[in-house]
Amino acid sequence: MKKNSDSHQAMNAVNRKTNEVYAFVADKEKIHLLHYNNALFLRDTLSVDFPDKQSLSFIGYAFEGNNPVLLLADTDLKKVQQIVFDLEDKSTSVKTHDFIPKGENFICSFTQDGIFYAITTLQKASNLKFYIFSNGSLLQQTIDFSGFEFADERAETISFSDLLSRFPIEKLETQSVNALASGIQKTKLFIETGKIILTIDTNPKLTSLFQINLNDFSVNKTDFLHPVINPQNPKVSEQSNSYYNSNRLYQLKFNEEKLMLSSTDLSKPDIPQTHEVSINDTITFRHSTLWSRTGKRQPSEISVKKFFRKLDSSQVGMTVYTTMTKNTLITIGGLRETTTAGNLILGVALGAGSIAYGGSGDVVNLFDNDTAQSVYFESVFDEQFRHLDSQPEILADDYISQFLDDNDAIMLTDVFRYKDFYILAYYEKKGKRYVLRKFSDGGVD
Repeated sequence: MKKNSDSHQAMNAVNRKTNEVYAFVADKEKIHLLHYNNALFLRDTLSVDFPDKQSLSFIGYAFEGNNPVLLLADTDLKKVQQIVFDLEDKSTSVKTHDFIPKGENFICSFTQDGIFYAITTLQKASNLKFYIFSNGSLLQQTIDFSGFEFADERAETISFSDLLSRFPIEKLETQSVNALASGIQKTKLFIETGKIILTIDTNPKLTSLFQINLNDFSVNKTDFLHPVINPQNPKVSEQSNSYYNSNRLYQLKFNEEKLMLSSTDLSKPDIPQTHEVSINDTITFRHSTLWSRTGKRQPSEISVKKFFRKLDSSQVGMTVYTTMTKNTLITIGGLRETTTAGNLILGVALGAGSIAYGGSGDVVNLFDNDTAQSVYFESVFDEQFRHLDSQPEILADDYISQFLDDNDAIMLTDVFRYKDFYILAYYEKKGKRYVLRKFSDGGVD
């Protein structure tokens, strides 16, 4: 790659139909496509001159048949350029489309089943607007939410547009470990094959779960009441939140006296399972220490009573991750600071570089300062939400973090799920090579 690393970009794409992997790697002059077969051997390459407008950033990818398509945009996102790479003919073709106009707020983007989606909302309008890149065409679809009821933290009626302005949507990765900073958010979006799950926890009494069908864009809403806590003092304030994972809705309810964690199988919504603990009990369903951490300092162990006291002054939430051994790892905790990427970008222009990885930015870094405080613990359950006594396995995410800490000379890092493991892709400047490195839960290759 040519010098001036500020202009370097990289993005990886997986063709889920063939399990072939593609890497788009660019410097200021060229965009290089690297094509790997389903055994991850480099099979082919193709290069194209970088477009004349040098400020274009990678924002995503799609597939036109089996041909990979790279999408680029300027910082204002008003135009998007798509480059189709035809490896059989060794050719490329370019199209330019109008993209997100002024007056729309970008929410997130993702690629599902070879189709690229970007979601926006119009200011003061109760809808979500989808921009869809499919088979070389740009389509638009709008979903109207004005027919649904929403409530704020006081259980008072609120419009969908006001809800999003106060509680911006946070997109969560369904096959990766997510930060607790994302888990505390009240409005979350999860992508699954053929559908989107949108959970809203602004009303402390219940979780509203929306299922959006990506084939016909129909919407189905189901409300799930939060577990009821009956404290001795009825004036004690309560907090609640939820998290969706693998067709289950996990709900968390907390006050200064009790914590309740429940799980509902969406195929059997009337039979929730619950674990609970009071401030004077031992948390029997935890695996880790009760941790308290400030900024970048080492975490310290705390008692149950101190955990409750600190959690009571925090924003409460959780994350859920299914390991490669099919166990469910749940992190429960809270954070004292709540600034998110969603708060920062709502209502203002979003840089094209942010859209590439979903638009949420690096939420963890927003809490990585000297004043941010967190408390948390981890628990492990089986697929039926039964608590397991076995020790949690070391996750691929932990191995990847350690590798990055030990190798600060690498650049253009990107992590993506492939089959039953993860790949860390990066450019090795000294060796002048692009590397794919395999990581797994419980071990590393």
